[in-house]
Amino acid sequence: GWSLGGRVNPLDRLLERVTLEPAYGPVFYQTLFDSDVYALIPAGEAPTPKGRVRFVMWTGQDGQQVIPFFSSRAAVRRALNANTQALRVNGRVFLEACRGGFVVLNPNERYFCRLTPSELALLLDTGSPNLPENYVTTRDMQVEIAMPSEAPAEMLTSLSLLFAQEPAVE
Repeated sequence: GWSLGGRVNPLDRLLERVTLEPAYGPVFYQTLFDSDVYALIPAGEAPTPKGRVRFVMWTGQDGQQVIPFFSSRAAVRRALNANTQALRVNGRVFLEACRGGFVVLNPNERYFCRLTPSELALLLDTGSPNLPENYVTTRDMQVEIAMPSEAPAEMLTSLSLLFAQEPAVE
C-alpha cells in the first residue's frame, strides 16, 4: 500500500492511539521517555559545556507560556523559523529539564499532548501524569472488581487494553 510521508515512528503512532484511547497511556509515556524528541532552541545557540540549553517558549492560546517539543523530524521541521533550530534529545532528559514548566508535544499537529507542571512532575516521579497523589500499590495486593449490571462498552475496552499491559493483573 501507499504511505504518506514515509514511515510513522512508534511515538507518533502511540500519541494518536492515546488521544483516542486513554488506556494506551502507560505505553505512550514509557515510549516518550525512551524516544528521542526534538526541541526548539534559539538559532545559533549550542548547549553549554555543562549541557545547559535555553528552550524556545511559545505563548499558548490561553496566554500561558509553554515549551513546545516534537516527536519527529517532520513535525519539528514544520515549526522551525529563521530564529530557531532543532535539538534532538532523549525524551526523559528533555522532560526532566522542563520540570516546573508547561510542555506541549506536537502543538501544531492533529494529535498533541499538553502537560501542566504538576502533571509533568507526577509523570517524572511515577511514570503517569494522572495518578491520584495518594495512590500506592503493594506488590501482592489483591483487588476485587465487582461488575455493575450495565458497564459502558468503551470503559470495558479501555480497561481490557490497560490491564493487558500489566503483567501483574490476571
